[in-house]
Amino acid sequence: MSDPCDVHNRTPQGSPLSPILSALYMESLLDLASKWTHHDLTLYADDGTIFTISATTDHATRLAIMGFKEALAWLKRNRLSADLAKTKLITFKPPYANKDLLGRYTWGSHYINPNLGPNQVSTTKSL
Repeated sequence: MSDPCDVHNRTPQGSPLSPILSALYMESLLDLASKWTHHDLTLYADDGTIFTISATTDHATRLAIMGFKEALAWLKRNRLSADLAKTKLITFKPPYANKDLLGRYTWGSHYINPNLGPNQVSTTKSL
């Protein structure tokens, strides 16, 4: 660790160095996510996905939101932010599932964004 300093150079868009620097920088977020139970974070360059698994869609949604809030807090601590316009929730369930036990369609979820306060993530049927 060093004292903060100004950066006068940058990595150009599309540089092969960008994914390497991103991976090094984001390693501590992946380390945080590695301690989660029944949900996981996958990153590719500057995109991320939180996967959850549960017996009900409601619980899976709560796990996803919990992980999302932790990721948002990490991003804030590291002076980064998520593009909330690209943030969507999608749930999958087997076609033979008992809807009374598993849960019905998820319409989205409210959460507290550490940067912006109360917010909502909307549900989509495809990404």
